Amino acid sequence: MEVNSTFYSPLPGTTLAKWAKTMKGRDFLFAVKIPGSITHDNLIERTNQACSEMLKFQETHLDYLSGEGILGPILFQLPPSFQAKHMDKLIQVISSFDHEKFTCFVEPRHRELYENREFQGELERMDVYKVSVDSPAMELQHNLHTSARKQYIRFHGRNNEQWFKKGAGKLEKYNYLYSKEELESFMRIISPLASRGDEIFIFFNNHPSGKAPANAMQLMGMLGSKPHATNQNTLF
Repeated sequence: MEVNSTFYSPLPGTTLAKWAKTMKGRDFLFAVKIPGSITHDNLIERTNQACSEMLKFQETHLDYLSGEGILGPILFQLPPSFQAKHMDKLIQVISSFDHEKFTCFVEPRHRELYENREFQGELERMDVYKVSVDSPAMELQHNLHTSARKQYIRFHGRNNEQWFKKGAGKLEKYNYLYSKEELESFMRIISPLASRGDEIFIFFNNHPSGKAPANAMQLMGMLGSKPHATNQNTLF
């Protein structure tokens, strides 16, 4: 399950303990999003503060979940303002904690970073991976890094009209149900990676009206996977 709540505020220890008690030993992992105070508020302008917060987040969240055996990948979701010229800031933050202990992914929001080989090379140097996305702005087949042996794929939908519409909210932008044909096209891309034994995390973020779990379970059926569904995002 992709945990989005950590982006907005730290989780109390009682919540983490409840997760461990409920899910430990059940072949279920939590993919944890790094707090927005680190990636959005402080990363570029107050990098030292972001480093301090990152180390604390490891101590209070990541180490505990990892120790309980229920931590999956961790996600650094970058703000749209983050560009290649800021790469040294990201390197500093990632280097500030024991990132080698975890599987780390970075999701750029600036299109140039998906096409920037230097950015990709810097991530690989740190043994960090780039998130692949499918959205009206960036279709999966154009940004999936097939040579990587670990994948984190986020499906945002293809609601072209609302995605680029000024003032459209999240419910409008992500309100899209993938067709069977579209899912089959994704399967043709993903299946070879799964067959060679890659570690693949897939999330559907087209959550309005239950479209995410519906599409996730469709794709899981095509891939022969057993679903673990949540009310918004699904991990398998």
